[in-house]
Amino acid sequence: MRQTQALRAEGQTYLQIQDALGISAPTIRQFLKSSGGFLPVEVGNGAESTPGADEKAATHPADDESGIRLLTPDGFWVEGLDVDSAVGLLRGLR
Repeated sequence: MRQTQALRAEGQTYLQIQDALGISAPTIRQFLKSSGGFLPVEVGNGAESTPGADEKAATHPADDESGIRLLTPDGFWVEGLDVDSAVGLLRGLR
């Protein structure tokens, strides 16, 4: 974020920053519009709150196609989680 802000402060256009960083101009524009940038997030397997989650995590390979795929209006991409886990994650990001 600092580099993007610095480039804008130098007067570079979104397209110039896009070329320099390899990130699309609309993404840069939205990123700079947001007040806080990225938020720190901790993601676990949910074992603390979900009975039996350890067994599920042990038998649920990361490349499995199960779970939901969701792109939120805020630009968060969630993939492979069950609905309850996705809701918990997205609530934590707000």
